[in-house]
Amino acid sequence: MEHRSHLADLFWQDKSERRGRGNLSRVLHNLTSLLPGCLVATRDTVAWMPTDECWVDTAVFTSLTTRHDAPSLMAAADLYRGDLMAGLYLDDCPEFETWLAAEQELWRQHMSLVLEQTISLHRDAGNYQESLRYAARWVALDPWREESHRMLMLLLALSGQRSAALKQYATCQRILADERTWRRPKR
Repeated sequence: MEHRSHLADLFWQDKSERRGRGNLSRVLHNLTSLLPGCLVATRDTVAWMPTDECWVDTAVFTSLTTRHDAPSLMAAADLYRGDLMAGLYLDDCPEFETWLAAEQELWRQHMSLVLEQTISLHRDAGNYQESLRYAARWVALDPWREESHRMLMLLLALSGQRSAALKQYATCQRILADERTWRRPKR
């Protein structure tokens, strides 16, 4: 549940409170027409009411990750298809941009943990091919995280793909060297 005043300020911070709330009312009217039964708006608050037709992927993701079993974690990983609201930009809404950047980082961290747990479950069960699939996603999600590369190299070696493990080592070295160069202050 969100307070209308917060939403109005988030999206129309350059407008008066009255004008921002008016804009929000129009948007909410349009949304409730498009998504009947999915939003409950009172004079002061707005709440999302999930249904079979209208659901929020982050809520389902969170629910799945609390189960800590391979099928649930795999389903959660399948829901994650990239950064939250990737490509969304709102003119003159720096507060929204700040909020979105923080949320995107938070969900990347959640996904990183899901991938790490999924990999471990499959690895411990001796299912290296499945763990390799998730390890490759972990490296793609977080290429500067040495731990993700180490896991991928280990799984490649365990599955008998020694040359691929060595190639991944070289890739990891290059990425980490590039990161150190990029982070090094200029003199």
